[in-house]
Amino acid sequence: MSRLRRFSNVMSLLDTLRKTAKGLSVITEWLGDGGIPVPKELAEARSKCCIGCPENVAPNWWDRATGSIAMAMRAMLAVKNECEYHVDGEEDLHVCKVCGCCNRLSIWTPIDHIKAHTAYEEFKKYPSRCWKPKELTNKPD
Repeated sequence: MSRLRRFSNVMSLLDTLRKTAKGLSVITEWLGDGGIPVPKELAEARSKCCIGCPENVAPNWWDRATGSIAMAMRAMLAVKNECEYHVDGEEDLHVCKVCGCCNRLSIWTPIDHIKAHTAYEEFKKYPSRCWKPKELTNKPD
């Protein structure tokens, strides 16, 4: 499928999801008010930081859990997968032990949305190799 056609299909799906309360809620929770993920190249670079990181733990816990957080995680992952947002080595992306975020999702999340939902003190806890504090320090306010 051509890149333009795939982009059109994804945008159509996102537009459809935005028209439902549940779909809009899932997209907003994951990507913020704009509902647009970061470019694939950036998601790929972010994923390389997470894969192999000692803070990348608890593989696929959301598949075994039954609580509301696990249900929300599965809903966001379903949207991500339906939109075909994938990176190399994705099966090795798990949960960040520092913030509790699903790395398969957070690599696609705009840094402004992450910043709005992360306490300043938490950013000091990330390892030096982490992309989150690096992107925040390189981004003007």
